[in-house]
Amino acid sequence: MTCVNLLQSTKFTEKRIAYMALCILMDEKSEVLLLTSNSIKKDLISSNHFIVSVALNTIGEVCTPDLCRDLSMEVIKLMTSTNQYIKRKAALAATRIIKRCPDLLESYADKLGYYFDDKNHGVLLAGLSLAIQVFKQDSSWVDKYRKHIGTIVYNYIDIYIIIYLLI
Repeated sequence: MTCVNLLQSTKFTEKRIAYMALCILMDEKSEVLLLTSNSIKKDLISSNHFIVSVALNTIGEVCTPDLCRDLSMEVIKLMTSTNQYIKRKAALAATRIIKRCPDLLESYADKLGYYFDDKNHGVLLAGLSLAIQVFKQDSSWVDKYRKHIGTIVYNYIDIYIIIYLLI
């Protein structure tokens, strides 16, 4: 219950402690997670991107099927964020959501194009993690995103050149 109370705080440090405790102490069977749904939903629409990111991280760690369904629309909105940090975290949370609730796959698969066209390597890698999960569950999406292969390869060549220069 202390975690639930700390989630209500307006201070980032207290929220971060609460989210970390939820990830460490709670599992998917814990009834306390049901009490956190409204707090997480409120934090997902916060103007502070650090608060949004810890909420997304918690979804990725301990999301139950009920939480997945409750928070799905907010995560989908965050997948088109202009903030690359939030966009990356949203893709990783979405990966967990579609593992837990395959019936939500179509809503997330429609947003993959936002990741494949991004120039940020972290965003691209998070999008590829999501794409792998989508393609594993429903291979019919592969044909829709086949046109992005050239962009993805071109962006990855940059990564390999940087690594080569560092070695």
